[in-house]
Amino acid sequence: MFNFLLENFKDVKSKWIRTGADPAKVDDYIEKYKNLKNKNLFTGSDKDISKWGKQSFARFTDFIDDVEDEQKHKFLQSKDNWKGSPEYQAYEKGQLTYFEAHSHWYDRVNHLGSNPKKEEPMAKKEEKWWDSKQYQDYLKGDTDHFSYDDWWKEYQEGKDRGIERAKSLEKTGKPPYWDDFSKEDRKFYKKFMKQQRRTFKEYTKIEYAKVEYNHPNLVIHMTDKTTDFLKPIYANLKADILHKAASPADMIEAIQKHDRIIMMGHGGPSGLFGSGYGLIINDSLAKYLEEKDNSIFIWCNADKYVEHNKLKGFYTGMFVSEVGEANMMKIEPPVTQADIDFSNNLYAKIVGSVINGNKDTILAKVKAEYNTEKYPENRVIKYNEERQYKA
Repeated sequence: MFNFLLENFKDVKSKWIRTGADPAKVDDYIEKYKNLKNKNLFTGSDKDISKWGKQSFARFTDFIDDVEDEQKHKFLQSKDNWKGSPEYQAYEKGQLTYFEAHSHWYDRVNHLGSNPKKEEPMAKKEEKWWDSKQYQDYLKGDTDHFSYDDWWKEYQEGKDRGIERAKSLEKTGKPPYWDDFSKEDRKFYKKFMKQQRRTFKEYTKIEYAKVEYNHPNLVIHMTDKTTDFLKPIYANLKADILHKAASPADMIEAIQKHDRIIMMGHGGPSGLFGSGYGLIINDSLAKYLEEKDNSIFIWCNADKYVEHNKLKGFYTGMFVSEVGEANMMKIEPPVTQADIDFSNNLYAKIVGSVINGNKDTILAKVKAEYNTEKYPENRVIKYNEERQYKA
């Protein structure tokens, strides 16, 4: 039986390498799979490596990453893990406030792993990006640390969290975990939230866009120079376009009243980012998107959002559109800006040429025209072409 399993792993590894996967990366993820399986973290057919051998290597890596992320989440929920951390020890010694310590611990575990001996601590909160250790590591191509995109995502999501904290304090005067705070912690929290209240009005000064209802298509693409390359996708489409967030109520109505929703820009597993508005497309809007069967979701890790919410349409997985993202994904050989520009412009042109078609037409066109058979020297295309889907 043991020899049979070994042969299964060898066969799967050989298949993925034949399709162009990096052998070292295949070995790494198979080892991760074995370790997670030994911890009984898989159920059903997920335990069978032959199941994954029938799927792409990209699908397999996404599955392993999801399982590891879930383990990080569980680790973060444990008070024992928190109180056993070096950050908590620093708090006990008076070197950090409770909030500084917990913030550093949370970010380290969530982004860098749970082993403090292997990873560098977070840069101090007050450091500017260009002075931070993350930025210096980013310049060196050290992808084990934050890139600017990670830092910016945290900043954007932090705005939403800031609003929620401020609202909570306005309503109750204390957070849910108030009972766990010492007297010193409570004093610090009150001072901290006093500052939050002062900035609350600034956070909520949002000038929402007005939604038009002149066409059956709605394009949601926030103004952002780094994603301007996507504009040719809808340049010749009869559509109402949102380059700025509408109010939550208007967003719901807009999705309901338009026949087709086309979403693109920067995003993550939780949805599509706005421009300073946190997530403009999130889980709360999924129930309205469920009514559509030909939507388009083009952003990094849109597959997690689409599949989690069981939505329909054409969508992407992780989509590399910047040199920094290529470095994070460890694409070899090193990618140049010219590689990125060629990939971005080609992709937008291809999708735009069939934007009036359905999800089957779009996926077929992308698979036929955006691939390494036609452009073997472009490693960005190689990475992205494996992460185009429909549902």
